Amino acid sequence: MNIDQPRSRVVSRRLRRAAGQLRGVIGMLESGRDHEAVLLQVAAVSHAGRRPAYLIIADQLRQCSAAGHRQSVTLAEVERAFQNVG
Repeated sequence: MNIDQPRSRVVSRRLRRAAGQLRGVIGMLESGRDHEAVLLQVAAVSHAGRRPAYLIIADQLRQCSAAGHRQSVTLAEVERAFQNVG
């Protein structure tokens, strides 16, 4: 199953944003910022990294449902996908 183009662009933008946030956290570490500020930004990066994964899962479920393939994705596969996201 492929991600449709509009959704792929959204996912790519979110991943680029997360990558920028991660570069910012690295910069904070290298400049000696306090632990609390760094941890807050690490949490933000973690959240930003999960959002694209949820969009990909939702897109797959949407495509299966629209195509009438309700049985092609099992509950175990959906659970595994969410567990992998963390």
